[in-house]
Amino acid sequence: MAENKTKPTDASVDDYIASRANAQQCTDCRELMVLFKKITRHSPRMWGPSIVGYGSYRVFRMKLSTTA
Repeated sequence: MAENKTKPTDASVDDYIASRANAQQCTDCRELMVLFKKITRHSPRMWGPSIVGYGSYRVFRMKLSTTA
């Protein structure tokens, strides 16, 4: 199976938001972070350099045979 290119990092979500957003956007992001954490029951975590994610799961695909 191929390895995922995007992986969780130890980078700070707060530092990332502060570097990208103005004061109003930071406030909005923090409110959304509270909502997302409540819904997902996971804390925010950086995935790669620019993705904020909440939790993870694996996706499995079945290979179907098309031979007759």
